[in-house]
Amino acid sequence: LDYIAKADSDALISIPQLISHINGRLPPGNEHPKVYGGVLNEYEACGGTGELCNKIRGKVYMSGQFYWLSQDLARYISQDDVRKRPFTKTHNEDTDLGFLVLSYPEPIEFSICNNAKFWVHPLKGEREWLQEYRKMSSDWYATTVSAWIGGLYNKEALESPVQSLVGKVMQSMRMP
Repeated sequence: LDYIAKADSDALISIPQLISHINGRLPPGNEHPKVYGGVLNEYEACGGTGELCNKIRGKVYMSGQFYWLSQDLARYISQDDVRKRPFTKTHNEDTDLGFLVLSYPEPIEFSICNNAKFWVHPLKGEREWLQEYRKMSSDWYATTVSAWIGGLYNKEALESPVQSLVGKVMQSMRMP
């Protein structure tokens, strides 16, 4: 297990795009430890006013809609002595977790997806989920076909067991 991720229940994640992101930007955790990724938030994104904004001034964290961290960071923040240290608590899981991660005593690499999200959030209701799922599925297939024709993917990557499994799962979920 190299990375641990958390997603909100109203987030729809494109599994093929997630796998592509993992294959392209997230090497195995034991080769590239201390990675924290997602949509980066900070004071300016908060609007600059209010109690939460004042607590995060000068700090950053990944938005709670979907974020991930390498196993070494997960192991670090799960230690009792780390969680019991005094730190600014916001009572928002994403900011509090971010503050814990950033208390790691060594440099951390960020995997920032602000301009390359492969998920949709928030989705409320079955109709919205279905619309986004269909759009996401057709976009992924179109991108894969054009990339294959353009030679951007090698045959082994497209036929990897994980991607084959994802393709089968997506086909079985396809709605009429």
